[in-house]
Amino acid sequence: MGFNIAGVVINKNYKDNLNQLNEDMGLDFSKAEEITFEVASSNWKEEGICDAYFCEMGTILFMNHENCLEGTSITNGINVFTFAMSEVTMTFLFSYYEGELLVREFMAHEGEKENELGEPLPSEAGTDESGATFNQIGAVLGKSFWDIDLAEKAYRLS
Repeated sequence: MGFNIAGVVINKNYKDNLNQLNEDMGLDFSKAEEITFEVASSNWKEEGICDAYFCEMGTILFMNHENCLEGTSITNGINVFTFAMSEVTMTFLFSYYEGELLVREFMAHEGEKENELGEPLPSEAGTDESGATFNQIGAVLGKSFWDIDLAEKAYRLS
């Protein structure tokens, strides 16, 4: 079946500052219920669900695909990678901001590029769209997606 996930990766750990996360991302969450990374990173998030994983250098928010169709930026030099990928439909899109500067935007469907702005990122070198997405998640998060234990703590924000 493959991965069918979408989210926002930020190179800042917001674990102890949900209010700042809300402000920076335009969200409105007030509590966090503990779940596992396996649950947080599961396919096809329903509308209104936002699952968060925090590591030393970053935060990843897993959301509904519809919430990740447009890029997000945060001021003060914070890097933000927004992505939506469906290996079922072979559709991949992402945007990468450094502060308020859009560095890269990309969309492909069934191997055909639909949109491309900016120069390819180092994470795109020598790999396909899926690999590039996971590489850039790791680059921004400061930890490889593949090194995260499925049993690690994550949080359902509401």
